[in-house]
Amino acid sequence: MNQIVQPIEFARLRLYHPRVFEKRRNPTAKPKSRWLLLLLTVGLIVTTHACRKSPAPATSQPAKFIRPTVASLVPAASDIILHIGGERHLVAISNYDDHRQAFATLPRVGDYQTTDWERITAIKPDVMIRQFSADRVPAGLQERADALGIKLLNLQIEKLDDISRAYSVLGEAIGQASSAMNAWSAVQAHLDAIRLSQQGRPRVRSLILIDPEATAVIGPDTFLDELLTIAGGENVARDLKQRYPSIDREMLRKLDPDAIVQLLPGASAQVVESAREMWKTLGHLQAVKHGRVTILTEPYTLLPASRVANVAALLDDAIHMDQASSSGDSTHQP
Repeated sequence: MNQIVQPIEFARLRLYHPRVFEKRRNPTAKPKSRWLLLLLTVGLIVTTHACRKSPAPATSQPAKFIRPTVASLVPAASDIILHIGGERHLVAISNYDDHRQAFATLPRVGDYQTTDWERITAIKPDVMIRQFSADRVPAGLQERADALGIKLLNLQIEKLDDISRAYSVLGEAIGQASSAMNAWSAVQAHLDAIRLSQQGRPRVRSLILIDPEATAVIGPDTFLDELLTIAGGENVARDLKQRYPSIDREMLRKLDPDAIVQLLPGASAQVVESAREMWKTLGHLQAVKHGRVTILTEPYTLLPASRVANVAALLDDAIHMDQASSSGDSTHQP
């Protein structure tokens, strides 16, 4: 039996580093005409002369950043800081943060595997956020941060309780504990509403996959497993006893879920089409046979942060597609 095995570490990195897109460049502006350029030049000369004759009184400009400043090398943490209103505390982000406007001018200084100490030394943030398992903390990390006077926060985000705790820790770190509590309460209320909507519904035997080849699976004790439960699903991979197990086609046949959700954040149309063609070759599976395979490409689906309730809503739609149409803006079915 040929096995297609994907390392567990790859699955962890997929969760830590959701796929991001290059932002499209804006079209080049049309050249200004000569008369407009001349007019602007004359205006500049007149303005400069006026400024020399009667200089305007100096005004204090608000600082771009406010302390404590934060270098977040964890995409989930960066997202949470924005959600609680801490944008002006961020001075650097991860190589794998997305390309939203709030991050446009921030330097990218590392990730799960790398640290750009030269840039961090130049920026010298008050706080640096990392995410490492206890047995994977790089040697000398704490000592180097201490030498630069940087407070090191090492988050562990695997489950919903961890996300809640991250809101609390990050809120305290930037002096916005109350805003953090309110922000997470809003997320929790959304999750509670989805959970309540499942009352009286039978559980749907479901499987979540996070790679195009359908070999990397979401197992128990993960935030996605919890979101699936909130959405009315029963994770058929729980008995595999691993958070991010890898499976081959034989195991997929044995699990034989009634609904399959494939999370491919930011996947291109070609990747999605390839996945759809793959599922067509697996028509013996109940989910494929009954048209209950959904591919979600929303960029936040693997991010344990502010939009977990949105992910739960997408999962709800996906596994109950026979009862309600999907609301995901990039949901595809084979």
